[in-house]
Amino acid sequence: MTKSLPMSALRNYNNVFDEVRDGTTIRFTKNGKDAGGVLVNTQEWEHVQAEIRLLTELNRADRNFGTVISHDKFRQKHRHE
Repeated sequence: MTKSLPMSALRNYNNVFDEVRDGTTIRFTKNGKDAGGVLVNTQEWEHVQAEIRLLTELNRADRNFGTVISHDKFRQKHRHE
């Protein structure tokens, strides 16, 4: 769920962070227009970053399709960071 809040909502930042903890994404506005800032909870951020890493690796693998590497090199390359 995404919710828009004016930048002035940061004056009461405890309430803003309570909403983020509940899983709501906060998009900030200024004078009713996008202010270029978003808050998301840590789990959502980590999930999105993991998706980006996965898609990057899939894209790289697609480009290199047909290139053979050893099992050991594959394991080294794909260890969790």
